This record gives sequence, C-alpha cells and structure tokens, in this order.
Amino acid sequence: KVLGVVVDLNLSWKQQVQKVRKTVLFKLSILRRIRRFLTKSSRILFYNYYVKPHLDYCCSVWGNCSKTNWNTIVKLQKQAARLVLDADRLTPSQEMFNCLNWPTFNQIVHQKQATLVFKSLNNLAPSYMSSMFQLKRNDGLRSTARNKLYLPRAHPKSLRYCGAKLWNSLPDSARCAQNIRQFKANYLKVKIS
Repeated sequence: KVLGVVVDLNLSWKQQVQKVRKTVLFKLSILRRIRRFLTKSSRILFYNYYVKPHLDYCCSVWGNCSKTNWNTIVKLQKQAARLVLDADRLTPSQEMFNCLNWPTFNQIVHQKQATLVFKSLNNLAPSYMSSMFQLKRNDGLRSTARNKLYLPRAHPKSLRYCGAKLWNSLPDSARCAQNIRQFKANYLKVKIS
C-alpha cells in the first residue's frame, strides 16, 4: 500500500481497481466541470498528467485482474476519452481512441509487460525479476525460434506466465532489440501494423 498498489490476500486486485476507480472518477469530475474553459489540447494535457498515471502505475502486475475489474478500468478510459473529445455516449470508443491516438488499456498492459520482460532478460531489472524468465535453448531446429521463453507452470494471470506468453508472440525484430529504446520502437511498430 505504501508503494501505491493495494495487494489483497487472493490477488484479485479488486481493492486496487476500486482505489484507481475512486481516484480517476474524482479527477474526471474536475475535468467535467472545467472542460468548457479548456481547449482540446489542454484537456489532453489534463488527462495525461492527472488521469493516465493512475491507470498506468504498476498495471503490468494488476492489469491481469478479473474481467469485471478490467471492464471497470476500460469504462474509465472511455469516459475520459468522451470528456476530452466532448463526444456523446453513442460515439464508438475505438473511433475516439483513434482520434486521440490513445492505446487501449489492454495495449497499455501488454506494452508494460513486454517492456518488463525485456528489462528482465537484459539485466535492467532487479535480480529477482531476471530469474523469473528463462530463454529456451536454440537446438538448431527450425521450430525453435530465437529468444523465446519457456512457459512456466504458473497461474495463467501471473506476470511470469503472461509475460512469457506475450514475449513469445512478438516477432524477432522486437525480441532481438539491442536496447530498451529500440525495443519500444520495434514494439510500437509491431502493434501499429
């Protein structure tokens, strides 16, 4: 809790999602009251500085929450987009995200998880993280691709499992990046195309 993430006994992340929801709703209520005095670019700045950090913070860990909790966060992001664009309730969310050039919450979680795996494999993360993922040995067979990870016997929603599965789904161009900046650029190219 001191670090800003509420961990419960069952790792359901319900309390964390409720905390994020409460904070974001408060910030969105402020935006709702002042939006008529702000330009679109000012509203985007407000979102980026006061709302987005609460959705992003440690989402690589708690972003694999239950579908109900996940939907709560997605609704908040959609509500923020409607306020920024001054759009009505019938405007499709994908259209709003494209207009604002915002990734969906799912894309944010996946990007953060993939970045965390890259850092772990390249000794840019704490040692306990580096030991979480193991590369498969390349035995010279065609079926064995470079830089793929073993899928551990772990809970399917754990970072250890989800991170490895996500990493293996990335193309070689992203997995074989030389540094974090190159990895992020390659990852964004893969996800945009």
